[in-house]
Amino acid sequence: MKWFPLTGWVWYSCGMVVGTLADNPQRLGADVSACKLAADQNVYLSAGFGYELNCAPSIGTLSAFMMFVDFSDQGATESSPEVLRDFFLPSAADWYYRSSYGALNLSVTADISRFYRMPATAASYNWERGLTAEQHAVYIRDALEAYNAPIPPVDVLYIVPTANATRITYSPTYMGDVRTRDGTYVARKSVTFGYDGYRTWGYLVLNHETGHTMCLPDYYPFNGSATGLFMGDGI
Repeated sequence: MKWFPLTGWVWYSCGMVVGTLADNPQRLGADVSACKLAADQNVYLSAGFGYELNCAPSIGTLSAFMMFVDFSDQGATESSPEVLRDFFLPSAADWYYRSSYGALNLSVTADISRFYRMPATAASYNWERGLTAEQHAVYIRDALEAYNAPIPPVDVLYIVPTANATRITYSPTYMGDVRTRDGTYVARKSVTFGYDGYRTWGYLVLNHETGHTMCLPDYYPFNGSATGLFMGDGI
């Protein structure tokens, strides 16, 4: 058996190049497009290359705006929204940077000046599993109406409720374009955080839900076992 040093060998995702760069330098220009499986536009959040749903970027800079809300029946108990900003950041941004080997920068502008009071009670939003896209859109537009100031267009709008808002139970992602009631464009997608982040997931809920804004699907085990067994930290 003849052994070769690893230096000078090239591996492609579809197989190993048989030879060294010194022997055959033109192999650097090999066409690897055949390795790219195409997405199926007829499958929601299809895996593969070329899927189009106005997805947030997964490399480069993903821009986001974070605002904070509370409710007349579940008002903020935090001294400042800064407490909740620090709950998510910079840990979530660092996770993306490390996991992408520096390829993804999550850039979040957060308005920590105050909590914006939602026009309806937390209870009235009926925030449970099975929330419809229409109900979700109403909540987002209510938050933008409460904010009542221009937001420069971003990839993702984060709406963060006070941790006292236990009636906002979980953290779904809105996958449509985000607009104000008068039609002003705000973001490609929106993540609306809920009590599950504070109770269970910590800052990783931001990483998980922001993954959906990039058009990544859930990969939950069908047998009901813990997601961490398969996905690491439930991401």
